[in-house]
Amino acid sequence: IQKWAIRTVANAHYRDHTVPLFANYNILKVEDMYTLELGTFMYRHSINELPCSFDNYFTKRSDTHNYKTRYVNDLNLTKNKKVFSDHAIRTRGPILWNSLDKNLKASKSVKHFRNEFKKILFLSFSGKQS
Repeated sequence: IQKWAIRTVANAHYRDHTVPLFANYNILKVEDMYTLELGTFMYRHSINELPCSFDNYFTKRSDTHNYKTRYVNDLNLTKNKKVFSDHAIRTRGPILWNSLDKNLKASKSVKHFRNEFKKILFLSFSGKQS
């Protein structure tokens, strides 16, 4: 439906590629909106801005062992027995968070994080990686 809508707005042919249209109109695709919201959730967790019920929702690798590694500040990934659990925030959140750049994780505010993360998502439209 989103692709149909962007083609309608852009007055494009029904078989035209939508990626350039999304980039041209600065509109995130639904999957990218989900990624942005998940990233924002994880950022808020990292700065303790979520309700206290999420305090023990994720564990850092530094909490499970005492020795220093390259990934000591990353979050532990959970192993799931069921496939549908692979789509849960508890599983997808740490995967996304561990893949983000250190500078992005160290953003000074939620607004700054969201703006910088949106830029990264828009760059992925054109195939350019920062």
